[in-house]
This record gives sequence, C-alpha cells and structure tokens, in this order.
Amino acid sequence: MFLGDANTHCNDNSTTGIGVNLGTSSDLVIYFAGGGACYDSLTCETLQTATSGPFGSTQLAQTASGFGGSIFDRNLSGNPLATANFVYVPYCTGDEHGGNNTATYSTNSGSVQYHHVGRANFAEDLTRLTLLFAAPTKVIVVGSSTGGYGALFNYDSIRKNWLTVASYLIDDSGSPLEANVTPASVWALQFSNWNIGALLNPICSCQSAWSPALAAIAAKYPSDRMSLLSFEQDSVLPSYYQISESQFTTALNALVTDVIAPTSNVKYYFVSGSGHVLVFNPASHTQGVNLVTWLGQQVGNSGAWSSQHP
Repeated sequence: MFLGDANTHCNDNSTTGIGVNLGTSSDLVIYFAGGGACYDSLTCETLQTATSGPFGSTQLAQTASGFGGSIFDRNLSGNPLATANFVYVPYCTGDEHGGNNTATYSTNSGSVQYHHVGRANFAEDLTRLTLLFAAPTKVIVVGSSTGGYGALFNYDSIRKNWLTVASYLIDDSGSPLEANVTPASVWALQFSNWNIGALLNPICSCQSAWSPALAAIAAKYPSDRMSLLSFEQDSVLPSYYQISESQFTTALNALVTDVIAPTSNVKYYFVSGSGHVLVFNPASHTQGVNLVTWLGQQVGNSGAWSSQHP
C-alpha cells in the first residue's frame, strides 16, 4: 500500500510518500530506490539524468509489478527477507536521497525550481516509521544504485532511531568511490545545489568523495554487518563518475584495498562482467556462494559470511 504524505515532495513539488508491505515477522527492511542523479541545469533539465516526479500509488503499483524474483519476492527460494516488513522509499528528487534544498536552474524557456529534498523527505518518513514499527527485531537498510548512496547517507539517522536493534546495511551498486576519481566541480555542485553537507558534514569529510561516509559508518557501528554489491564493470556508475568501465573497476578495487579491507564488519560481493544492480535478480548470481545465500549469511550473522569475488 502507498502511504502519501503532504510533507514529502518530488522534484516538481508534487507530494509523494512511502510504500509499505507488511510481513509476518517483526523484521524491518527499508529500501531506498534508485534512479540517477542530477546537480545542475545540464543534468537536471537538459539531459534529465534523474527520475522525476510524480511518484504516488500509481507509480508504486507499476514498480511493484517488477518485484518478482527480487529480494521483495516472498516466494523467492531461500529469501532471508521473505517474512520482513518492507518499506519502499521512492526516489524523485535527483539528490541520492541526501538533499534539502530547492535549486533554481535556467533553461531555454526560463527558470525552473528543482526540489532536491530527498533527505528532508526521509526525515519525515522516519518519523512515521518510528510509529509504525516501534520495536523491530532487525532493521535491514537496503538501496540500489542511487539508492545505495541513500542507504549509506541515511544509515546513521536510522541507526540512532533504533539504537538497541540489530542493524544491517546492503548497498547494491552504489559504490562510494574514493577522491580524485571524479572532477571536483561535480562534488562542489552537489554540495551546493543539494545542500547535502547538512546531512554528511556531521558524519564524514565527504566534500570530494563518498568513500569516507562508508569508513565513518563502519567505524561508528562496528557490530553492524555492512555489504557492497557490484558488477566489476558497472554499466551505469561510470557515467556518473565520468570515467570508463575499466577505470571504474580499478577504482572499485582501490575502494576494497583502502576502505573495506581494513574493516572487520564490511564485506563485498562482486560479479564479473558488465551490469548494474543485483538484488532484483539475486538467484542468478553465484560467486563461490549464491547471492541469496550470501545475504542470508549477512543478516543471519553466520560465521561463514565473507567477501566474494570472481
């Protein structure tokens, strides 16, 4: 079901909300949807590199029709999330769920206001979720693509909301690469037009990369199991980072060496070849262990859980 909220908005200022599907257990899965990103007149208005609003009950129904075989499929064999309560956080703000600003962009036909309010929306959502799910047994925060960044960015606020609850992070294809991969001008525009610093500055020094956010969250919550899922040659993120697929692979491996390997609570699951997003077809991915089984090891606190790569 779709729960609308007049205090949450898409880029076009239309109201939005969240999707909720109740399970039979007290586990809670919060899923941040993906859909590109934009940060200036070129990307937001000319190229339209991010999903736009509106997003309401009609759009949720259309999206849910593609959930078969995904981690949201309660009939998926071995699905460790099959009995959980699902919360779907839509994405229509262009800011990786991290913004709290209305930017004005110039176009050939005049000026357009773009509401980068993903973070403001989720703050409102979180208030509602606290009332709906007062005492979950587990909280599993998941995001795909752009939503992977959103899951990472908002993890701290979610974690603070349920401090004593076992919590997990699954970042699917939102790889937080290190500095010097992307032109500094891109990060400057994101911080300026999204006002994402209001969310990230208390957490990390992320003005030139998202990787410090992962390092900071992993260190702050050392008992929480966190994972990064990715194709070795992601077919979408290189465009965002303005690099080639081969350069992405190099940067992904550097992220492992510099950020993930030094931790004890972050693991990765990499698939060979080119593609994007794994949780919508997890049964098809096998690297030493099937992805469905691997995610079960993560959220089930199995001692067998370890990083997997080709």
